[in-house]
Amino acid sequence: MANVASPLQYGDPPRLGPYVVQARLQTAPAGFVYLGRAPDGRAVSLAVLTRGAALDAAARDRFVTAVKEAGESGASGMRGWLERAGRPRGAVLDDAPEVLDMDGGRAPWVAVPYVPGLFAFRE
Repeated sequence: MANVASPLQYGDPPRLGPYVVQARLQTAPAGFVYLGRAPDGRAVSLAVLTRGAALDAAARDRFVTAVKEAGESGASGMRGWLERAGRPRGAVLDDAPEVLDMDGGRAPWVAVPYVPGLFAFRE
């Protein structure tokens, strides 16, 4: 899947942590993927759960756990989550890029290096 940027819409965050949100790359039932800019100028993909998924404790916990495991032990945690969470209900991530930053709070998000088509929520 090639990410094609579209303009930000009303309600999209202007920033996620230190990252400036520049455009939407993908919208899915589980979340959004944005194109962002890191403080050092490099392009990043920012994935954030939708409000509904963030309010679903199980979906939020799966997302945060997978991101934390990926950050601690390479990609294995996120890939393992992909295999377990192939259900259409949860937030499922394709591939397992390097985690640059994350926030596991009420509206969890993760920042990874931007590679067209690499990081997306499954439809």
